[in-house]
Parts: sequence; structure tokens; C-alpha cells
Amino acid sequence: MEDEHDSPSLEAELERFPASVVSEYHKAEREAKRWLKPEDLDAWAREGIAIAQHSFRSWEAATEYFRATPEVAARMAFPQLLSWARWGRSLSADSPVVSSSFFRASPQVLNYIEPESIGRWATYGKSLYKGTWKSSSLASTYFESSPRLLQFLNLNELEELIGFIDTLAEKSYDLANECLANADGVFSKVEPPDRRSFLSLASVLARSNWRDIKPFFENGSRSLVYLEKSQRSRFLSLAERLAKDGGGNAIGFLLDASAALGEIDQSRHVQMLGMAERLADVCPPAVGEFLRNAPQVLVRVKDQYLELWFEEGVKILRENEDGGLAFFRLESGRGERVLESLTNGVQLDRIKEIMTMYCRALSGRPVELLPTQDLKERGIGWNSSEQPTTEGNNIYLPAFVERYGSKELNFGWFKVIATHQVAHMEFGSFEFQFERPSSLFADQDQRMVIAGASSNGAHDPVTDVQRFFDLFPDRQLAADIFTLVEDGRIDFRVKWEYP
Repeated sequence: MEDEHDSPSLEAELERFPASVVSEYHKAEREAKRWLKPEDLDAWAREGIAIAQHSFRSWEAATEYFRATPEVAARMAFPQLLSWARWGRSLSADSPVVSSSFFRASPQVLNYIEPESIGRWATYGKSLYKGTWKSSSLASTYFESSPRLLQFLNLNELEELIGFIDTLAEKSYDLANECLANADGVFSKVEPPDRRSFLSLASVLARSNWRDIKPFFENGSRSLVYLEKSQRSRFLSLAERLAKDGGGNAIGFLLDASAALGEIDQSRHVQMLGMAERLADVCPPAVGEFLRNAPQVLVRVKDQYLELWFEEGVKILRENEDGGLAFFRLESGRGERVLESLTNGVQLDRIKEIMTMYCRALSGRPVELLPTQDLKERGIGWNSSEQPTTEGNNIYLPAFVERYGSKELNFGWFKVIATHQVAHMEFGSFEFQFERPSSLFADQDQRMVIAGASSNGAHDPVTDVQRFFDLFPDRQLAADIFTLVEDGRIDFRVKWEYP
């Protein structure tokens, strides 16, 4: 005959607690009988009673214990179930609120960890409780967040996260709670190979500059997308090293340096980070300056000369830190001379004054020279923003030219393209007036012939010719045809007028 457990005696003891405890006990008992022997049922029920009598509100933890039992008992042997119950009892002795969170989270947590790891998982939460209501809230947040966190972190990584949260809580419980509650969203965006490095940097920031933690959690994962995947962990380790060595604002470095690396071909990230690590040995604050300005340097010098420029900067750093920092900021005269010596290209800024005088003398107008970069926002001229052009008042030239193998030839190229743009002004490219009646369509306005009564413009045109292009169904095709024919006319006039 099957043994029976002492149900009436247990119910009598449970009657001392609120009705919800007894109700959940009866529900759980019916399910638990499928998994537990009669003598095990007694031990299981008595654990619930022990949990309930720790303090005034411990009955709430006992209610959650009984409620979670059916799902938990189906997944583990009775000795493990008993261990789980005793971990909850230990937590209840500290805080019924924490224990309730532990029991509530347990069924979902078992989707990600083995039953024998329950104690390890519980230990991390227990370590956050320091006997205060704030620490109780933090430990509860940990248990409530665990099912989401374990989707992305293994137990070793979870342990590192809790170590970081514990350190941060010494500075601010509110921030620690916020970071813990949002951690799953952060780590869902960080690749698995990079999570340990991410956590390690977070721990360093928690100790050295805890106010950087919130922007780091908000933006840190976003900064990694610019880097070649295999170099992301290395980049985080470099940021950690700078944070330890006082290399400046860690968040500023992460955002600025990663964005700069995003402008450089990813195949070169290994080289760039290697140089940055060497620079960190000499002067940590120079690392951010180097990476931030590397894209500009690579525009001006060929790949094989980058190392020469870098070594010259390191040499200056060893002699004079301020001078070296100015070198890597691209703010020193000596640094500019080094760049000039390593490139055959010509910068518009270096020749702007003489080229402005040349263009004014040629056109007889007070024209200004501007870099073609300014075209991107304004949408003017009729060429792309990378090509020299004009809108009739100013001349837009490339910021840097390295078309030929010598500075003399590249300067000559600047003169050629500037002359061509001046000629557009001198020989009537911008004399077109949109409102002037057509000379070819005597009976109809040319605007009606081209576009009917509607305009295809998507923006307010700056010049009349831009307004004209806007009328065409295929604006780009119209502009391309016009550019080809008009540039041919201008080149012919230049050769004729300036033999």
C-alpha cells in the first residue's frame, strides 16, 4: 500500500498564514504528486512552512514557492528541488521580497541553466543584498531580470556583470538598478566574443569614473559597429587601458575613435589599433587624437608613408608631450611640414589665397573659393559634390588633389579646373534666366513644353538653371546632358580665348 504524507497536520500549520498560502499549496500539491513520493511531499511542504515563518511578510515568498513548484519539480530530481527550496529559504531569511523574486524567476531561468547551477545563480543575487531596502530592491531586480539576461550571457559572464553592478552600487544604487534592468537590451547588441571585454571595461569605469557608465551602456554597443568584427574586443581593451591610465574621457574616446575608424577601410583596423597600442605605451592621451585624425592623414599620405608620419609623431612626443599632442591633433607647424614632405598632393587651404587672386583676376569678379564639401548640404552647381563646380558666384574646388606624382603638376591641375569654372562665369553659363521668354518656342512657353503645368523639383533651387532642371521628369538625365554639352562649349572657348 502506498504511503501517504501527513496532509492534515501540514494544513493545520499552514492555516496560520494568509489564505493565499493554503490555496497555492493545494494547487501545487495536486501537481507535485505526479513527481514526488509521499515522504518527499512532506519534506517539500515543510520547506514551504519554514519559508513562511521567517518574518511577517515571509508568507509572500512561501506563496511564490508553492506557485513555482509544479514547473520546477518537473525539471529536477527531488534532492535538487530540496536544494532549490533551501536557497529560497535562505533568501527569505534575508528578505522575503528577494526570495519571492527568486521563486518567481526560477521556472524561466531553468530554460537557460542546469538544475545543479541553481545555487550558483542564487549566490549572485544573495551577494547583492547588504541588509538595506535599496540592496533588497537591487537583488530583486537581478532575479527578475535573470531570464532575459541569460538569453545573452552565460553564468561566467553573469558573474562578471554582478561584480560590476555590485561595484556600481557602492556609488549609486539607482544607477546600478537602472543598468541591471536594461542590461539585456545592451548585451543583445554586443556580439558574444566581445561581451567579456565590454563587461571588463564597465567594471573599470565603475571604479574610476562611474558617471560614464550610463552613456557607456547607452552608446557602447553602437560604437562597435564601425569596427572590423575581430578587432572589437581589442578596441574595448584599448579603451579599458586608457581608462586605467588616465587617457582622457573614455566615452568620448569610444564614440570619436570608433567613428573615425569607420571612415577607414576595415582591412586596416588591425594596423591602426596596433599603432594606437604602441602610442598608449608612450602617451595615453595621444591615442584618441591619433585615431580621431587618422582619416584626414590617410587622405593626404599614401599607405606606405603613414608609419613614417606616425614615428615622427612618437619621436616628438618623447621629446615634448605638448608638441606631440599638437602633432597628432594636426595643429602643429612641424606636423604640417612632415605631412607636406610625405605627399605629392596639394591642399586647397594651402593655396587658397593665391588661387583666389588668380580667379578674381581672370573673371573680374569678387569670387570666393570654397571646398566641394560645402555642396553636400546646399545641393548647388550641376556636378556631384566630389567634382569642381560653380553656381555662378563662388567656385568650388576639391579640398585635396593628388592626381599626379608631383606638387607642381597637382598645383597645375588646380589651375586647370579653376580656370574651367571661371570660364563658366565669363562665357555665359549662368546668364540663363528662367522667366525670360523662349527664343525657340515662339507660341508656347518652354516650361509648358517641357513639363506641362507641373514642376518636378524636390527642393528650392538656388540658380535659374537648377530651377530649369527641376522641370524635367528625369532631372539627372537632363542635368547630365546639359553638363556634357556645356562643358564641351566652355573648354572650346577656353582654348580659343587663352591659347
